[in-house]
Amino acid sequence: MLVGIIQGLIFVLAVSTSKKYQSESTTYLLMMILAFTVNNLEYFINDSQLVSVRFFFDYLYIPVASLSAVFFYFYVRQLLFPEKRITKKLRLLYLPFLLFLIASIIFKCLMAIVPSGNQDQLREFFWDLYLFQEFFSWAFSVVLIVRSYILVRKYEQTTAKADHLHSPMHLRWLKATISILAFFLCVVWVALTILDMMELEPSYYILWIGMAITVYWLGHIGIYKFGIAREREEIREYATHINDENPTAGIQQNKKNAPPKNKNIDLLQHFIIVEKNFLDNNLTLEKTADALNLNKSYLSRIFNQEMTIGFSDYINQLRVEEAKKYLHNPDFENYTLVAIGLEAGFNSKTTFNNAFKKFTGKTPSEYKKELHKKTQSAFPSKMQIR
Repeated sequence: MLVGIIQGLIFVLAVSTSKKYQSESTTYLLMMILAFTVNNLEYFINDSQLVSVRFFFDYLYIPVASLSAVFFYFYVRQLLFPEKRITKKLRLLYLPFLLFLIASIIFKCLMAIVPSGNQDQLREFFWDLYLFQEFFSWAFSVVLIVRSYILVRKYEQTTAKADHLHSPMHLRWLKATISILAFFLCVVWVALTILDMMELEPSYYILWIGMAITVYWLGHIGIYKFGIAREREEIREYATHINDENPTAGIQQNKKNAPPKNKNIDLLQHFIIVEKNFLDNNLTLEKTADALNLNKSYLSRIFNQEMTIGFSDYINQLRVEEAKKYLHNPDFENYTLVAIGLEAGFNSKTTFNNAFKKFTGKTPSEYKKELHKKTQSAFPSKMQIR
């Protein structure tokens, strides 16, 4: 737990000071991790008996349990719909934390002025309030986790009707996180709290460790996914500028497989290349045939007999050429290969690697390293010149 707490604090500090990850969604992600880390730190101090239980609740305890779920919900909302602002109405979700915080401050102030003979009764009242806060935070968190899942489903429905040339974020990692958090919140937390009320003294370590692993994993994967999304946006802006000047820039035809003249081939190439539908990672032979009002079997024969190349290979060849265009651009030298592959039309890193190696004989990383070596040899260092 202590290692997780230290890691959480370092992670928040490192990411918050990096200009690369400045956005509203990452701010909420960091706030969630910070609130969760503070909550874990409180449990660690109390459970490790660094101070007495009385001292902890009288002076140190801060009711942050209801805060992490709010930040998580806002993070999901801003990640999926960054154009939507957090309204004043939504900010009312902070109200439970503020009320519990005020109650905690009042309790601490009263403990400083109430005679010692009456403090036990006051502590008993505050302990009941603490248990209520635990149950409320559990129910409150479950509601926000469910609302987060609803947002994910809404995003998937919205992007299904959006620009098909640019694949949306893959959200399996986020849905998995929501499912795991829901399990710990709905099952483990409430079970342990009930056992605690029955004075059976259950161990909260399974809850703390499970939640810690999930939340810190979310932090790392969330920042990674944000970086990819930001890179894809910048690649897309560059591609749009280039394609305004020349819609087929960076795409080369396989001269060996140059097709004979056919009126349908001109339509096909215009649909796939000029309109850049090869960037659609869901493009299929059937969708292409429907778009061109052609029979699927007839279109397949055009590829195999007249163009002497299969549909999948033709599309992937164009995608590989698109990716090579970005790999040759020094502006994208430090960009991840995942972002480049996704913007070139591939739906995963694996399919990108396989197709790239098939048409170039190298993986994208090998191709990139070779380009880097050629650049270094073309521009020798000052030491080499001497």
